[in-house]
Amino acid sequence: MTSKIAETERAYQDSVAERFNKDELKLGVSKRLKEITWKYIKPLLTGKTLLDIGCGLGFDSILLAKMGYKVMGVDISPISIQKAKILSEEMEVSDKTNFLVANIDVDQLPGKFDIVLCRSVLHHLTTYSLEESIKKIKSCLVPSGRAIFIEPLDKNPLANINRTILDPYDRSPTEKPLNLSRTLDAFNSCFRYVRHRELALFSGASYFFHYRWPALYETLQKILDDIDNFLLRIAPKLREYAWITIIDANNVL
Repeated sequence: MTSKIAETERAYQDSVAERFNKDELKLGVSKRLKEITWKYIKPLLTGKTLLDIGCGLGFDSILLAKMGYKVMGVDISPISIQKAKILSEEMEVSDKTNFLVANIDVDQLPGKFDIVLCRSVLHHLTTYSLEESIKKIKSCLVPSGRAIFIEPLDKNPLANINRTILDPYDRSPTEKPLNLSRTLDAFNSCFRYVRHRELALFSGASYFFHYRWPALYETLQKILDDIDNFLLRIAPKLREYAWITIIDANNVL
């Protein structure tokens, strides 16, 4: 990111992190575990070491440490990293986690890992091309390593209503959701094997109940996720209109 954009992003992420007290951080971990993405990420996890890029408040890092991984979490927000450290101590996994402040666009990323996890990271990066950003992240993997990306896409009508009308002020001003076709082209130019799964064609509608009616949110999410899976299976062209893509990339079949 350019210095001006990086400062804007850092300030926004700091402001989000400041909203969370200790109890809300713990609640955030349990909420993350219930998100539909986790159901699809867990079968992809292998190895013993993991780099969580854009770790935010550390929700994924904590869950992965609980699963036995040695986790390094990096994020552009100093306040997020500070609170992730607090959360790791509260959740009794501080011996399995390490958190660092880093801007992955310009900073050297630490070490080599079995897995790199990037949740909602690529659509914030602006300094380099998508291919260059992916290659930089790939450089953090061991030769047999695996990269897992979870990113928002640009064509889902529900997501766009949320971004522009319902919730326009509660998102980073630097974000730009990805186009699925262009994103897959970029990954295929960087990795030998690329698999992807799209989610939330309609199940994103459940997000509108996320805070006010959590029980309804969870029930509706599961029902709509089953409907989405069916529709995306019988009509693959609809994948471009999903809200989320999960990309699993490596060089070893």
